[in-house]
This record gives sequence, structure tokens and C-alpha cells, in this order.
Amino acid sequence: MNYLINQSLVNQLLDLSKIDAGQLKLRIQKGNAQNLIAALADSFNYSASEKNIDYHLDLKAYNEAVYFDKDTLEKITVNLLSNALKYTPGKGVVTCESFIENNKLYLNVKNTGVRLTKEELSNLFTRFYQTDEQNNGTGIGLALVKELVELHKGAITVNSENNWVKFSVILPVDKKRYKNDEFY
Repeated sequence: MNYLINQSLVNQLLDLSKIDAGQLKLRIQKGNAQNLIAALADSFNYSASEKNIDYHLDLKAYNEAVYFDKDTLEKITVNLLSNALKYTPGKGVVTCESFIENNKLYLNVKNTGVRLTKEELSNLFTRFYQTDEQNNGTGIGLALVKELVELHKGAITVNSENNWVKFSVILPVDKKRYKNDEFY
């Protein structure tokens, strides 16, 4: 298991380096983004049950093919869901909502846990930032998510109210938003 975690960390660092160097390019293709998100989100059911977390999926069916980068969407979804599960205490709640509307894909991942301060919220996407020293993360995943969302011409926000933290991603899925050299 440690090998897989280390390999994932190395891959995330390599992706960040490629983004910095302008070498990570979009590979836009036509497909069913909602089916991809559903398959990825379903794969976290076991982890949620192991931690006794109430895990809710609200993924609206959308049968029309849209334009997106599969690898980028996968990395965004997996990072947000794994973070949500990692920082949610037992008997907590994690929700994943996704839908497509007006040529935009909306992905919201929300979890119970510790309420974050304004300072913590403003630094969450900073590389190597951790909310405290006891944190077992590296501070790379959310920085990578933000850079991937921006590479995909989208936006990401985070807010914290009461004991909830919510990440909201919006990605364009319209062919017109991408250049010819971004298609795979």
C-alpha cells in the first residue's frame, strides 16, 4: 500500500512540474463525463464503509457525450473524494454531486469534519500547505486539483460553514471552448 501512495505522490509531483513547464497539455475527447465520475465515486464506497462514513452520491444522468480531458477529470475527482474521506471522522458524512447544465460540468464534494478558518481556506490550494503538523497529507493534492481545473479552463472554490467543507468545480464541456491542438 505504501508503494501505491508513494507512486501517486511521485505522479502528482511530476504533473505539477509538467504544468509549471507548460508541458502538461489537455487531451480533450468526446465521452460521457457523468459515467466516468459515477464509476470513480462508486469506487470509494468500500473506504467510506470501512470508516463508518455516510457516503451519498447524487450524480445526475446525462446521456449526451460532452468534451473533456478524461485523465484530468479523473485526477480532480479522485483527489477531492479521497481528501473528503481522509478528513471526515467516523460517523461523518461525505456527499458527491455532479451534473451537466449549459455546457458546464458541476462537481461538488462536501464533507463533515473540522471547520476551516478563512486563513486555512485561502491557503488550501497552496503547494505543501497543511492545516496543522499532525496532518498526514503532503499538501500537493489540492494544489494539483486547482492547477488541473484551471488547465481545463474551469474554476474551483472552497467554503466552510458549520462543520462542513465544500469544494465546487465547474468545467466547460463544450467543444468550442477548446483549441484544435487540445483534442486527442
